[in-house]
Amino acid sequence: MSTLNPPTYRYIFFKNMILYVVMACIIWGIYILAFSTSRQGTSTSDLLLSGGIFGGIGLAIILIGLLWSWLYVVLLAKNYSYDLQDNALIIRKGLLSVSTISIPFARIINATYSQSIFQRIFAVGTIKIDQEDTSYSWNDIDMQSSDKIMNAVSHKSNIQPISTNIKK
Repeated sequence: MSTLNPPTYRYIFFKNMILYVVMACIIWGIYILAFSTSRQGTSTSDLLLSGGIFGGIGLAIILIGLLWSWLYVVLLAKNYSYDLQDNALIIRKGLLSVSTISIPFARIINATYSQSIFQRIFAVGTIKIDQEDTSYSWNDIDMQSSDKIMNAVSHKSNIQPISTNIKK
């Protein structure tokens, strides 16, 4: 089984952290809106620094988010892998309950690789593999791993070669 490269885990960590920072900023924003009218003459920076319980909650959300994101990435790194066999692609993923998916190369009818703007910054992307009866989507795969997977899929199945446009 091959594991994914560090860009995958960095991307997942930062994607989770952005969520927690946004939640903390919303809480701080509510605090400023709610209490700025009652404290005339107080600057916004003073309100942020004297945030009281709302500042503490915002900071707690960021710290809990940091801890959870780190734990999430550690668990994911142990359980997120793939294996390119002679006749199938095996994907193993999950946090606490791990599932294994076998995708026979002979049944693949289409494969695509796509990237959002945020994924391009972190050099990761999404692989989508279509079969006659089902479709598999594998998110946040680093470009080196996705290039190996897409080359194996295009060579071992009956589809055109696919490139992830890795700059070497």
